Amino acid sequence: MKLVFDENLPPALPAALALNEQSVTFAHTIDLVGPGASDEEIFRVLAADRKAVLVTLDIRQTRTPHVRKALEDSGITVVYLVDGWADIANLTRLELFVRWFPKIVEAMASYERGAWFEVPKSRHLKPLKPMPQSRSRRRDKRKSSLLKDEQV
Repeated sequence: MKLVFDENLPPALPAALALNEQSVTFAHTIDLVGPGASDEEIFRVLAADRKAVLVTLDIRQTRTPHVRKALEDSGITVVYLVDGWADIANLTRLELFVRWFPKIVEAMASYERGAWFEVPKSRHLKPLKPMPQSRSRRRDKRKSSLLKDEQV
């Protein structure tokens, strides 16, 4: 799995996460498509990488018709950090993301590509469920175990 952080999150976040986590690759959209790239361009680039998952604060992507269409057409998986993630300091955001990280990995292993997830700004962890409007089919158990083997 490759978590790609959107431009609305600091580049230091994936860099800090990469220091402690070896089973996942971390990247930033600035490194992949440059600063100021449109959502549609980011979706296009990530669609070519079957392991890429976009992490963003921009839930509006699901509400703006042309952007949502591009998102749906790309088939990428997205993790939306919602309910106040934008309002917290970067160090707190890092700590909270590390706390949620096992649930995010679990969700990625449980659902097929194309699902969208909302991660609340909460210290009370719970399993992540895909947003109803996303393409969210559960992986069969065999595929899920193969994905976990791939990550090791």
